Amino acid sequence: MILVIEVIFGRILLRDMQPADIEDVIRWNTVETEWQNWDAPWEFADAAPYDWDAYRVRKREEILAMRDDSTVRTRLEICLRDERKTHIGAVSCYRVGNDWRITDSGTHVAVGLTVYAQSLRGRGYGGDALCAYIDYLGQHAIKDVYTQTWSGNTPMIALAQRAGFMECNRFPGIRVVRGERYDALTFRLDRGRYKRYRDGRVGPGGQTGRSYDRKI
Repeated sequence: MILVIEVIFGRILLRDMQPADIEDVIRWNTVETEWQNWDAPWEFADAAPYDWDAYRVRKREEILAMRDDSTVRTRLEICLRDERKTHIGAVSCYRVGNDWRITDSGTHVAVGLTVYAQSLRGRGYGGDALCAYIDYLGQHAIKDVYTQTWSGNTPMIALAQRAGFMECNRFPGIRVVRGERYDALTFRLDRGRYKRYRDGRVGPGGQTGRSYDRKI
């Protein structure tokens, strides 16, 4: 049996990666790649060829081996709450230091999300996923939450601001995207603003929950 965490909010659920998700991830990284124009596009500009066959093997082993529900998940898959539980993206978190740069020893936790299919963006799924993940991290005593993006990613900036994130740092002109320079931005979550945003989506108290020990 594989232990699967699920976090429900509004119209989406977050869950652990399952073996069937592997081919989705490969497709999103090799065929349906429009999202790379927004999600840290400088990382893909000169990326070396990737061994996706090795990824298949490694990821399946990780999925089958890692199931301790006390471990804070640094990635969860975004699925619709439809009959098929359609897999549409992922949320993740990582650590940043006091200089706002990524480091494993960082004391701050930053979150990110991607809805891979362009046709599914702008429908509120990203907002529901963000709320679900912030709530999940809060259940694990991670209350001080940040997010990072670049000044050309206007959809993510708008979502962050609606959700209650306030800009706390800006590195001017350090991101180069398609020949143009942009600022690197860090936002910190204002809990009061976030509560108003969250309650406005599903009502006070929220429609959230977690379940474990799901056999797949």
